[in-house]
Amino acid sequence: MGRPQGRPTISRTMDDVEQTHRARPSRSASRWLHGRRRLQVAALAGAPALWIAVLYAGSLLSLFVTSLYTLSEDGAHIEHTLSADNYREILDEPVYRDVALRTLKVAVLVTLIDIVLALPIAFYMAKIAKARWRGLLVAAVLVPLWGSYLVKAFAWRSILGKPGGLLDAIWALLVQHANIVTILAHLGGGLPFFAFMPEVRALFNRTYIDTAAVPWLYDAAAIVSAVRAVGVERVLFGTDFPLRRPGRDLQWLSHAGLDHHELSKVQGGNAASLLKLERRVH
Repeated sequence: MGRPQGRPTISRTMDDVEQTHRARPSRSASRWLHGRRRLQVAALAGAPALWIAVLYAGSLLSLFVTSLYTLSEDGAHIEHTLSADNYREILDEPVYRDVALRTLKVAVLVTLIDIVLALPIAFYMAKIAKARWRGLLVAAVLVPLWGSYLVKAFAWRSILGKPGGLLDAIWALLVQHANIVTILAHLGGGLPFFAFMPEVRALFNRTYIDTAAVPWLYDAAAIVSAVRAVGVERVLFGTDFPLRRPGRDLQWLSHAGLDHHELSKVQGGNAASLLKLERRVH
């Protein structure tokens, strides 16, 4: 008597198992990794480690290379030539040196405090907490970190939102105190660009704007646009010294596109008139 046609034999079963293993590469990889502890750890942590290396270490490297660049003489452009001038300036200038040391001190203290707090929490979560509570503890640690994104979103909303944004607040202040001379720093936060509207232009009868840190906030065309919008008599020269050097900003302003008359008024003529000072001509 022959074997029943529908009944599997041992050889057929082994053939099916072998075909199944061949059809699923993951099983082959699993068998290959079995017993190789270091390869298992490398396969598990390799991709995240590579991701961190590219994003974190790569960003730090890019930031370091950028710190070796310098600004042009007028402060309007970045010169892509490697130089240690920025670091020499940090060591030579007391203001920059104090700020750098204070920043380093805060960074070290924050790191030590994080270590003191994080290690016990991590040990408790990994070794002591019950499995059902670990997910909740991880969420409790990570969710507050996302708060920075919410803060940034609401900050931009408070600055640019309408109604209720920063420009609305400046507008309300100028309307409420229309008889008081007001000077708005940093080109007025962009308010002068609305001065082509008659109701906004009327506020600049007793309102001035200054050019502090403008090279970092706008391109040179913004100065010309502001002068055209509010009038050259309402623009004052300003700096964020010691963050920026006045000489560099003066040179940047001289190449912004203003004519000689406008440049003379912005660089000091308007301030002398406002403060009722006798301007000396060198």
